[in-house]
Amino acid sequence: MKYTPTVARRYAEALAQLAQEQGLLDTLSNELNMIAYLIKSQSELATVLYSPHMPVKTKEKIIAAALAHRISPLSLNFVLVLVRKRREQYMEDIIAAYVHYADAVRNIVQADVRVARPISPTQEEALRQQLAKYCGKQVRLETHIDPSILGGVIVQIGGITIDGSVTTRLRQLQDAVPEANIGLQE
Repeated sequence: MKYTPTVARRYAEALAQLAQEQGLLDTLSNELNMIAYLIKSQSELATVLYSPHMPVKTKEKIIAAALAHRISPLSLNFVLVLVRKRREQYMEDIIAAYVHYADAVRNIVQADVRVARPISPTQEEALRQQLAKYCGKQVRLETHIDPSILGGVIVQIGGITIDGSVTTRLRQLQDAVPEANIGLQE
């Protein structure tokens, strides 16, 4: 994060409380993720948002025109408050903190999964169910292709790494039988 996690947490928690009161916790997560995507993918929006020389009123007008028809009033007001308070440069970090907080409220955990090749939707669902059973929470999978693991899966969830990769199994075998040169690079 670009600044103290306390600041992000405060903004995120305040926004999440408002969203919960209005029954918009999921909606806001989706909208804020879309805003973060737009900032990354549309350089014009990022230029307007992050320009220290552009007057706040001008930024507000441009942002409102660009986002008003795409997001709820609560999301738009959140963005405009950040602009008014000159916190727009922290928006992506605050959004990440909000999504993390909202996930915790909804009992959802993120699992980053590395596989050697794409897995089928059936395999993905089976993995999601196993991980949900393991951690007692709903699991959102983020799957990444990593051919270097050769096969199997590596899962990072809640600060825990579960390594079921072929590469690790071969390395363990090579460590157990040092004279067996399996050909793995250190």
